[in-house]
Amino acid sequence: MASEERVFPSSFNVYKGKGTVSFKPIGPTFTTYKQGPNKVVSREGTLLCEFAPAGLNPKEYDWTKKVSFALNLNECGEVLRLKEGSTIEFNHDPAMGCKIRIRYSNALTVMVLTVMCIH
Repeated sequence: MASEERVFPSSFNVYKGKGTVSFKPIGPTFTTYKQGPNKVVSREGTLLCEFAPAGLNPKEYDWTKKVSFALNLNECGEVLRLKEGSTIEFNHDPAMGCKIRIRYSNALTVMVLTVMCIH
């Protein structure tokens, strides 16, 4: 039986006047368990979100000032469960698992705005 490599879609970008956001799925990585064909997840997959502000010229974005935030599977589910008018915040510690403590953390707030449909 041939080993099948999982293929994830490429990034999806949303461009607006004040900035842009790029969504890129990153698949999980697996480690072979002992000597058999079984594998275990060594790192879970994430959805990488990269935000960049608008540049000086129209349709130009300053990727040197980008902010990156990776959502795990559970966090993606929480975003999808949000109802109109709801808000959720995620806080990530970039030094998690390191001996050195960093004095800042990354936070992402997701707000679902009211959608008005005119027929």
